[in-house]
Amino acid sequence: MTGRLQAICQCTTLRYTKRDGLIGAAVMIGGTFAFLALGIYARRQGMPVTGEILKSLAFPGSLTLSMPFMLLKGQPWKAQAVLIGGTLAMLVLIGYVASLI
Repeated sequence: MTGRLQAICQCTTLRYTKRDGLIGAAVMIGGTFAFLALGIYARRQGMPVTGEILKSLAFPGSLTLSMPFMLLKGQPWKAQAVLIGGTLAMLVLIGYVASLI
């Protein structure tokens, strides 16, 4: 059974290229700077909880936003939207709870 499954499921080609990896890396770096800048701005405007949430999302949020360019490439857009939206919602909730502690 295992041999048959390996023969059916075996895929030797990558779904993403070097260009896709570079785009994903650029999105990660830009997203990190954007989340940090927004967090610092929100904190200076008198919203400390929002600022902390945005700063805590700097790395995991940017990684999540880069997933359509690398890991989820070739998947249906609805699946991408659910995975990205659900993950970001969970990250915001976790950041909110962490900022209250």
